[in-house]
Amino acid sequence: MSRERIVRICDSFMGQRFDLPPLAMIKQKIEEVRRNINESRNLTETSRRYLKNYLQQINMISNP
Repeated sequence: MSRERIVRICDSFMGQRFDLPPLAMIKQKIEEVRRNINESRNLTETSRRYLKNYLQQINMISNP
């Protein structure tokens, strides 16, 4: 289907149209989001380990 035909169909149904960035930009954004997710997971895991160790130390002090 040609772009013009799709545009006419959307317009006839009062559809909302959105321009998409080029595929390369979409892939770049996906990689950026994946990096952010991995960084967040790493931070969460590091925080979890730190908290666990901290609580274990507190427990050892409280229960010698």
